[in-house]
Amino acid sequence: MREEDAIKNLNTEILSGKGPDIIILDGMNIESYRNRGVLEDLSPLLEEISASWTMFLPIINAYKTGETVEAVPARFSIPIMIGPMENISKIDSLQSLAEEMEEIRKKEKDGTICSFYSEEMALRYLTLLCSNEWKKEDNTLHVENIRNFLTLAKRIYDADILGVDELEIQKRKEQLDSSGGMKMDRDIYIESRLSILNGALNIAEGDSRLSIGSLDALYRFPYLTSAVSAQKGYGWKGENTNEFLAHTVIGMNSQSSQKELGKDFIRKIFSEEVQSGTGGDRAEGLPVNKEAFLKQIKEYEPGKEISSIGYTNKETGEMFSFTITAPENIERDNLVKLVEELTKVKSGDKTIENIIYEIGSRALFGEITVDEAVEEIEKKASIYLAE
Repeated sequence: MREEDAIKNLNTEILSGKGPDIIILDGMNIESYRNRGVLEDLSPLLEEISASWTMFLPIINAYKTGETVEAVPARFSIPIMIGPMENISKIDSLQSLAEEMEEIRKKEKDGTICSFYSEEMALRYLTLLCSNEWKKEDNTLHVENIRNFLTLAKRIYDADILGVDELEIQKRKEQLDSSGGMKMDRDIYIESRLSILNGALNIAEGDSRLSIGSLDALYRFPYLTSAVSAQKGYGWKGENTNEFLAHTVIGMNSQSSQKELGKDFIRKIFSEEVQSGTGGDRAEGLPVNKEAFLKQIKEYEPGKEISSIGYTNKETGEMFSFTITAPENIERDNLVKLVEELTKVKSGDKTIENIIYEIGSRALFGEITVDEAVEEIEKKASIYLAE
C-alpha cells in the first residue's frame, strides 16, 4: 500500500470516530486534525512531565496554539551545514547559498560542491534549509513560496553539477534508485542519505566542499566534529531560523476510550530512560528530554578516540582512513546552545513535499520550466488539501 493511501485510510477511520488511541503524526496534516477536534489537548500532561524531568520546553510546545497542545514531538533533528568558514559564514538562506555556490563554481571548475548528484536529492537536502511553509493559514497552497524554492534550487543544483561528468551523475542516480545496492525501501535509503553522517564523511574524504544534512542522532555528532577537525579552516553551523525537524510527533485521539492508558504510554516515551535509548538502542532523532540529551552527549571524555573508518576506493584504489574522536567541550556547548535556541518546528507536510520532489525534479532537470512545475504542483496538491 502506498503511503498516501495509508494516510487516507487512517484519516477516514479517525474522522469517523474510530482509529488508534495514540496517533503518530509525522508528515501528516496536523492543522486539519486540530481544526476538526480530532486531537486531545495534552498541555496538562506536558506540565506534569516537565515537572518530573527537564525538557527542551520550546520543542515540546512547538505545536502549541493558544493554551492547548495537541501534538508533541518525542524526538527532533537539526539541519546542519559543514564547510569552510569563509563560505558557510556567508550563508543564511537559500538565496545566499545560491550566490555562494555560484561564486565557488567560478573559481573551481571541476568536481561537485555539495555532492547532490540527482535532482530529487538536491530538493530533499534543500528542504532542510528552508522554512517549508508550503501552506497558508487557511490550508491553501503557498504558491509563491514553492516558486521561490524551486527557482533557487535550480540555481543551486546547476552550480553543483556544472563541474561533474554526466556519466558520474548517471551512476549516482542509478545507485539512488537501487537503494545503494542495499535490501531496503528506497524512501528509507533516501532518508538515511540525508543524515549529516554522510555529509561528514564526504567532507573528511574531500569529496565535497560543502555538506548539508540533518543531525538526527547524538552518536553521529562526533563524526561531524571529527570531519571538521580533519579539514583546515572548516566549521559547522545550524541554520539561522531557529527551526527544527520534528520526529515521532505524538497525538491522542480525542475519542479514545483508553485515555489514561494512553497518557501512561506518553509519560514513558518522554522519560529519561526511554529518551536515553538505554541498552544500546538509540532511536533516530535527538532526545527532547534535556537530561537524556546531556547524558548522551557527555558519554565520552573530550578527545577520546571512539572508532575509526578505513576502506579502499574500488575505482581509484586510493585508501581512505578517518578517526572519530569525542567532541571537545566547546563543540558540545555549541550544540547545546543551538538546541536551546530552537523555537519553531518546520511545518513540512510530507504529501506536499513528495509532490514537490516528484514534479520539481523535472524542473531541475530542465524537462519543464519552474512555472510549469508550480502549475502542476498546485493542481495535484489542491486535490489533497481539499480532502
